[in-house]
Amino acid sequence: MNPYRTEGNRTIAFKIAEDIHSIPDWVALFSVEGGLLSGIAKDFEELGEGKVISKLPKKLAV
Repeated sequence: MNPYRTEGNRTIAFKIAEDIHSIPDWVALFSVEGGLLSGIAKDFEELGEGKVISKLPKKLAV
């Protein structure tokens, strides 16, 4: 797993929240190695630690 790619994927969590104006119950996506989902999960976790969001979405890689 490329750490730079994982860090770059973190912005997707912000985009998801911005586009739907809330935090989804689930984030599901096709993934071969898990890097995309790892980046998104890391960003949601930081948003939760910073009290920006009150709950974390469940994650599913298919």
